[in-house]
Amino acid sequence: MIEFRSGGASDTGQVRTVNQDSWVATDGLYVVADGMGGHLGGEVASLIAVETIRDRVEQPSMSSLLEGVRAANEAIFDRATDDPDLRGMGTTVCTIAGVDTEDGPRLGVVNVGDSRIYVFVGEELRQVTQDHSLVETMVREGRLTEEEAAVHPQRNIVTRALGVGPDLEIDWWQLPVRSGDRFILCSDGLFNEVTDDQIAAVLRRLADPTEAAEELVRLANANGGRDNITVLIVDVEPGGDDEDADPVTTSFGDPRVARIHGTDLAGFSTAVDPANDVVSDDDERSLQPAVDGDDGDEPKGHRRLMSWRAFGWLVMVIGVIVVAVAAIGIYARSSFFVSVEGDQIVIFQGRPDGVLWFDPTIEEVTEVAVDDLTPALLEEVVGNPSYASLDGAQDYVAGLIDRLPSPEPTPVPETPAAGTPTPDG
Repeated sequence: MIEFRSGGASDTGQVRTVNQDSWVATDGLYVVADGMGGHLGGEVASLIAVETIRDRVEQPSMSSLLEGVRAANEAIFDRATDDPDLRGMGTTVCTIAGVDTEDGPRLGVVNVGDSRIYVFVGEELRQVTQDHSLVETMVREGRLTEEEAAVHPQRNIVTRALGVGPDLEIDWWQLPVRSGDRFILCSDGLFNEVTDDQIAAVLRRLADPTEAAEELVRLANANGGRDNITVLIVDVEPGGDDEDADPVTTSFGDPRVARIHGTDLAGFSTAVDPANDVVSDDDERSLQPAVDGDDGDEPKGHRRLMSWRAFGWLVMVIGVIVVAVAAIGIYARSSFFVSVEGDQIVIFQGRPDGVLWFDPTIEEVTEVAVDDLTPALLEEVVGNPSYASLDGAQDYVAGLIDRLPSPEPTPVPETPAAGTPTPDG
């Protein structure tokens, strides 16, 4: 049996007007979510995520935890699809939970997005999760340094989030249970303002997880507080001797519904001003695919989950595109027309103005020159007379030749009559 002692804190920060972070701490399940998607959407998305994961993770198993995250993704996506005011909303999520395995108790870790999980062991702070962000991808590829990434103008672009599509790619690990390990789950409002050394100093100084979380939030605000800040600290105490002790209940009350930061979802769909459909300055982040789709080296135990449904959907989309391109190509090339090219009359295959990237091509250069045509015939040819077949275009050219004006006969010099004096006498 694994026992946990935890504490958390969350704050809107010094700049934002709405806190779009949500978090939950229950007996053995700890989740932080950082929403995105405008003044209301991010708040809704993060709260749906933590509530859905809390309610769906019924068994202390890795499969149950992963299914809870997938269910949260589906719930957010469906809500955004049904409510135009919430279109495009999404959220990051990071979670840690006690799970049972064949090898005994383990700690299950899940991450989607750029919220982070750290572990504090032996006076050392280490990052457990990998950020799914554009700048972090560039750091792993060697194109940016950590220092450059910290001030990069695109540091708010995430490459994965819950709710932005029907399928989800998840990072997950199973870690050994070690007494004394201290885990820190946080939104980017903490680590963008507070250095690793400052975080470690607070964790060394304050043993109580709630006090430590509150102090880290205070530091983030003191250093600028430019984003929402959420910190959840989880201390691992496996195999406690006192079976009656419940550190989670002591810290938070009801161990099943320990703490959810956010507002009740009732009325969210009608709380937005329908005229205000722009993304407010309460959310500067956006979603963008990772460069080259490469997340770099993966930690031991890391898994990537991509459902067959996503693969099938991709195959279907590619099939539709191929059929559409073929149909456009057939239409674009199924006609012939006569026109002028340089000083000759030419038969083209295709449509006179082209179709998308299908331009007409020269099929035959005729023997008719532009100079051979009367003004009326030239005007007719410039109109690009079109035909369904090459034979039709060739018949038109043959008829055009028949309508060319006959050349005037060359005058023949008259032969002088017999006896007629010549100019020479």
